[in-house]
Amino acid sequence: PLSVAAARAAAKRALAGGEPRAERLSQLAALAERTLAAERPLSAWAVFEMGAARLSRWRAVGCEERMSRPLLATALRSLAAQRRRHDFERWIGRAEEELGEPLSAESEPLSSAMCAACEAGWEQHALAMNASLADAGRAPSTAALNALMAMRLDASADGDDEQRQRGATSALDVFIRMRVSRVPPPDRDSAALATAAAGRRKETWSGLRNL
Repeated sequence: PLSVAAARAAAKRALAGGEPRAERLSQLAALAERTLAAERPLSAWAVFEMGAARLSRWRAVGCEERMSRPLLATALRSLAAQRRRHDFERWIGRAEEELGEPLSAESEPLSSAMCAACEAGWEQHALAMNASLADAGRAPSTAALNALMAMRLDASADGDDEQRQRGATSALDVFIRMRVSRVPPPDRDSAALATAAAGRRKETWSGLRNL
């Protein structure tokens, strides 16, 4: 796994290359993705900061290069992993300016940010991103809705019986919408989460399976 110093050095090498600017930003996004996969959000953020700083320099001399969606998505995931809610909100707010189009113009970057928000326990942020995708005529990924189900189950796990039941019901609501609409389709993880929620409500899986 890359330390912050090693990540910065790797980012510096990528930016110093002779490839087109967009390709260098893609290399930074891939580097940040690797550091996130290794559970190094600080290193991922260091990579993003170097990319954002270089973009500012390019723009200062008249370049109109836009930030890449994958690079911005790694920044949002890194901030959520660090529980830096204010900065997360700030970059969500800047997304359209940085990208040149709404963040919801494609599903994947916002879906990955939605997953990260769920892992941080930021339900209102996750729901806002879900609504943004819906307004754009798009749907979040199956992984994003699974993360929403898991968050609702986890958030209510230590509550009293009424809170646990309410958390299970809200998680099942997500699964039922997935089963009915098939956009996105549920997967095995969805089914496992629904089974856990149904068990908490003392219901059987067979009724959900037949939806």
